[in-house]
Amino acid sequence: MQVGFARVNVNLQMGMEMRGYYQSRKAIGVLDDLELNVVAVNHGDDTVLIMALDNCDMPTDFALQLRTAISEKTSVQTETIYIHSIHTHTGLDLSIKNGRLVAPFFCL
Repeated sequence: MQVGFARVNVNLQMGMEMRGYYQSRKAIGVLDDLELNVVAVNHGDDTVLIMALDNCDMPTDFALQLRTAISEKTSVQTETIYIHSIHTHTGLDLSIKNGRLVAPFFCL
């Protein structure tokens, strides 16, 4: 069995829209870093990825496209990629607009 961990900073760029509170809010500074944390567990031919994103929520369409893109780049099955958001109102507004992912820090 092998286990790995990765952490990536996903802070918003200044001026980017933040999610929540039913009003337009833009990033004006950083108090605490926002992160994407991933644990990978491999046993033989089976690999599981568990991801935690500092963000308010993750629309289902976005999560499906993200899991598919990760699977294509890593050969990890989409069924074994788990993603959740911690629910912070200072994260990026993740959404699908015009059929495309809106998330500048994800390089899909």
